[in-house]
Amino acid sequence: VNPVSRALTYEQVTKTFEEFAEVFAVTSRQAELGEYNVLMDSKDRLVDLLKRTREKNAWFEYRAATSFIFNSTAHSNRNQVNGAITLGRIRVPLKTPFKTALRTVETIEDIIVALHTDTGQVGYGEAPATAVITGDTHGSIIEAIRHFIGPRLIGQEVADLNHAVRLIQTALERNTSAKAAVEIALYDLWGQRYGAPLYQMLGGGEPVISTDITISVDHIDKMVADSLSAIERGFSSLKIKVGKDIGLDVERVKAIYAAVEGRALLRLDANQGWTAKQAVYAMHALEDAGV
Repeated sequence: VNPVSRALTYEQVTKTFEEFAEVFAVTSRQAELGEYNVLMDSKDRLVDLLKRTREKNAWFEYRAATSFIFNSTAHSNRNQVNGAITLGRIRVPLKTPFKTALRTVETIEDIIVALHTDTGQVGYGEAPATAVITGDTHGSIIEAIRHFIGPRLIGQEVADLNHAVRLIQTALERNTSAKAAVEIALYDLWGQRYGAPLYQMLGGGEPVISTDITISVDHIDKMVADSLSAIERGFSSLKIKVGKDIGLDVERVKAIYAAVEGRALLRLDANQGWTAKQAVYAMHALEDAGV
């Protein structure tokens, strides 16, 4: 989870996810029996978890209204989504604010989805609420999954991936973040179903990928310093955020290009901050400057 990795190590995130899932592993059978003591025990354990994760500079927020269990008779042990879909929210402060032409993000707040199967597997998915880009909010993501996407998946076999994905994508219009979160969780289950890492299931050979790092839009000197710091840490591709001021944006890119001296590829991301004419102008201006 790339945004989370800015604040926590992979091991810390994984361990906290596992503890979070364990706390709320309440089966549909327990819910039907009304085992209130199980729920209260989970609550007490969550309080302890929150105290410990705060020390790691991260914490989970859980809303009772966002966890739901569908009534289902799917108990065939055929690796089906069996009726338990758990939703939570993760909140992680960033060490460095993430700035684009549209917004400044100081804390990652994502919706977490856990799909449970009748064979005991749990698949995890995640999506942010980026209202200014997708129109999705935390509330809309939760409601889309609870009322439209979730009910369609109950009793569906994980192995029939394409069919399940179609059910997700046709559950309602737009709501791309909600669809993505559930689909990611489904792909997680699909990899578990066949006992192989997802990258292998999708045809990949090596468990290594090359990624860029975002250079947030800021003063030129700060962006140059951030770019050089990224190169020192081993990044060979920089995604430069622009879109605030077309003239200043061109100067930003020229300064970074000169400082980098060919040690990294430069990518520009205006985040809808440029018009088509401005984008053409910027490309010509940069080309004329030798970038």
